[in-house]
Amino acid sequence: MQLILPGHPQYQSTLDNAPLYWWQQKQKYVCDPIHLIETPDGLRREASSKELLDYVFGGELEEHILIEEKRLEDERLFAEILEAMRQSA
Repeated sequence: MQLILPGHPQYQSTLDNAPLYWWQQKQKYVCDPIHLIETPDGLRREASSKELLDYVFGGELEEHILIEEKRLEDERLFAEILEAMRQSA
């Protein structure tokens, strides 16, 4: 399954080509929004609206972003080192 959200290149065309009965089906199964927050082990869990606000504005989200940025930077450096080793071999 793929989620196509606003900003995705196929978002507007997907929205434009939704089946005619889509809105009726959506209204039939209306439910409250579900909030997911990331846990320290990288998994996500359901959270209340209050927990989501605490997560976003309490620093937890920023902490996860910094960890992910560090991980991506480490991967980039590792790839550069491997490439340099291949070229020198």
